[in-house]
Amino acid sequence: MKHCGGADKGTLYSLRTGAKRTDINRYITLSMDEDKTVHQIKAKGNRAPTKELWPYIDWFLENMDVEHFAETGKHSKDKIGFAEMIDYLKNKHEGQINFGSSWNSIATELLNQYEGAIEQDSETTLKLYYPPGPTEATGPAEVQLYHHAWWPVKDIIVDEDTFRIGTLIKQDAQLIANDTFYPNPHIPGPAKVYARGKRDRDAAMLEIVLLWGETFKPDDAGAESTKEEEVRLGRFLEAVAEMSRWLTSYEAAPDEDNFDYNGFLEGVQEKLEEYGVYRDIAGEIDARDDRYRSDQMDLDLWESRTIQRWAKIIK
Repeated sequence: MKHCGGADKGTLYSLRTGAKRTDINRYITLSMDEDKTVHQIKAKGNRAPTKELWPYIDWFLENMDVEHFAETGKHSKDKIGFAEMIDYLKNKHEGQINFGSSWNSIATELLNQYEGAIEQDSETTLKLYYPPGPTEATGPAEVQLYHHAWWPVKDIIVDEDTFRIGTLIKQDAQLIANDTFYPNPHIPGPAKVYARGKRDRDAAMLEIVLLWGETFKPDDAGAESTKEEEVRLGRFLEAVAEMSRWLTSYEAAPDEDNFDYNGFLEGVQEKLEEYGVYRDIAGEIDARDDRYRSDQMDLDLWESRTIQRWAKIIK
């Protein structure tokens, strides 16, 4: 059949003709679970079954007491073929079978579609919460993208009122984030401060967690409400996928994306400097290099004077 021939949900059924192994022809692979939900109906190469095969699918739906139909054409490039088949089957079995238009099935399909497109790294984490199965009551879907941002701070903060500083910076950071990111993230808690050696070998570090999160559930089971929430979920997943690209990259987002990560880092740094707790690591390195160059210059001057004195003695 030139497809995987497997199913993670339910039992596989095959429509075929021929009595012997050498003359068997295979036409449809179908999977159905114990809840009488049909999860997939695929012809060769994951294409939609042709119109000549639809009566056999009719027979299966009627005689196997199918209650839910969740096939949407996933893993197939034959979107038109599946749309035509599903439309035909809906007209034949409307009112008897739920044709996967339920919110749970739609949300699950969207989350599966975007999960692999949202990039992650050591500081950027994705969490998806799926609604219950298609046979259960309508449930929420939730998308959460977390990102951890860091700044070096003075060691004295660790020994003093870190909670006060953490709360102040959290409030400042939320305002800065609202001006530099769209969609706006939420900062779920006070900034955390880690002593030197905990997160960085050379400096104490302040951490702020950014969360882009939304919960999605239609107001009712009606088609209009379900469609509105489907569109909202799809747009949010698309935005999260785009944001994850910039959060995990050294590239800056273009101005039209309204996603100024460097502006956020600099804005928080200015507030830390204002509170007198930011540690300027780059400035310390520059100062150390300046001292080294000065020492080298002093050494060269001393050597020069020594040579001059020896020259006088020799004369």
